[in-house]
Amino acid sequence: MSRTRMIIMLLTIWTLMLLSFQEKPYAMACSNQKENLQTDCVTMTIDVQKLQKKEYVLDIELTNVSRKVLTIYKHDLPWESLYKLLLVVAEANRYGTVLEREKGIRCDLSLATKVTLRQGKTLRGEVSLNKRFPSLTQAIYKSDLIVFWSYVLETADGSAAQRFGGWLFIPKATPKKD
Repeated sequence: MSRTRMIIMLLTIWTLMLLSFQEKPYAMACSNQKENLQTDCVTMTIDVQKLQKKEYVLDIELTNVSRKVLTIYKHDLPWESLYKLLLVVAEANRYGTVLEREKGIRCDLSLATKVTLRQGKTLRGEVSLNKRFPSLTQAIYKSDLIVFWSYVLETADGSAAQRFGGWLFIPKATPKKD
């Protein structure tokens, strides 16, 4: 079995295990482009958007559905850090080729600031898939893509919500003829 297939299989099993160990069921409404997940304190909506040209972004919303105000470090938001939101993009073909992701560290001292998320309020952000996965621009013309993702919200006091996880589908792009 190839390394790539092994990674995809392990991610799939890991996601299914996470879903099966939830103490309380969470709301999950899936289509091929959008996922909504909920824990006791937050709802997370994640959606793939194609912007002009070949730019793909994840639109992410976190909504506080708890009875208390949540304080979060800015760097713990899924769109602020390269590593807080676990992302894997794979070609949806029989080889399941995993795209190489951006490497590096972003050092932004303003990320140590705290963000307040009041009851019923929503924070929004974007993650550029093209920046995180530089080969996505070419891969989208070869095959459909699947974006596997996982995130856990940690508050400034150190408590954590249940881990979210799922996948989104990006259909193969057709080159435009001039």
